[in-house]
Amino acid sequence: MKVLFIRERWPDGNPMLGFSDSDGMITALEHSGLGDPTVFHYDEWIGANGGQSADAAVLGLFNTLKPDLVVMSPLLAIKERNIS
Repeated sequence: MKVLFIRERWPDGNPMLGFSDSDGMITALEHSGLGDPTVFHYDEWIGANGGQSADAAVLGLFNTLKPDLVVMSPLLAIKERNIS
């Protein structure tokens, strides 16, 4: 089963806080053999792409991957900027 995780890499979108803590679910899925996870870190993508919206990138990945399941973890803002 192909699973697309759309989530933050860092708590509150802040790299100074270290990695987000929900990677255990992704690791468990990989090691159990029950699924093939792909992870899209939208806060990392936004930072690497000059603050652009990640919507088109997520849609492109979805259309390419054609996942059986999408798991999304919302991060509503990075610093003062609403990204939802």
